Amino acid sequence: MSDLEIRPLRPDEIARFVENSHYIFNRRTREQRAADFDRRVTAERNILVGVEDGEIVSQVMIYEFGIWIDGAR
Repeated sequence: MSDLEIRPLRPDEIARFVENSHYIFNRRTREQRAADFDRRVTAERNILVGVEDGEIVSQVMIYEFGIWIDGAR
């Protein structure tokens, strides 16, 4: 039995993350998902992955939403 490592997504794993996202939520094309990823995400900051035996077995993307009160963030 191997250990599960939870850590930020590495830049060399972005393609795998996009592929997994397309597999799970396949309403959009791989190209659309990749474009969204490039536009909205900082891999090291917004994504955590669970890695076992060198493979991503789980992933989560954290979306940032600002809060505005009386016009101030």
